Amino acid sequence: GSHISLFLVQLVLLIGSSTQAQTYLDALNSVVKLNAVRDHIKNYRPQILVLTGNPADRLPLVDFAYLLTKKLSLMVCGDIRKPPMSYRSRNALMAKAYSCFEQRKVKAFYSVVVDNSFSKGVLSLIQLVGVGKLRPNVVLMGFKANWQTCPKQELQDTSMPSTTHSTPTWR
Repeated sequence: GSHISLFLVQLVLLIGSSTQAQTYLDALNSVVKLNAVRDHIKNYRPQILVLTGNPADRLPLVDFAYLLTKKLSLMVCGDIRKPPMSYRSRNALMAKAYSCFEQRKVKAFYSVVVDNSFSKGVLSLIQLVGVGKLRPNVVLMGFKANWQTCPKQELQDTSMPSTTHSTPTWR
């Protein structure tokens, strides 16, 4: 009786409508088909990973990247956070980011990486963001506004990955 109908209502809420399911399948099939398309100058698109942190804190950078993608290619805003980060905190950040995108009418994705090192976090984003041919081919970042007056330690990531051959020197 009532227990079965309650279970079915919850199941329908979790599954979603058949239209949503079909939209998902269409998107998945399109991404898979895209892998078979050969790269050519005529189908090149700047697919941008923008190192924004919280997108709401870097609106000019978000807007600039969106102008470059011209609503025709992939844009992912990357955020590197120091640990620890709870599941709830991650979801709250994602909700704020997508709300920001919606308010500004920006078609973009948001990805959070948790790492103590900025450079390792960037490497993680570069390696993990995207799927198939929908993968960034450009990394865009802003610059520190107070770079001339802040402590030098803030400018240099002291835990550079071992794959980097030289550590930048600051004068």
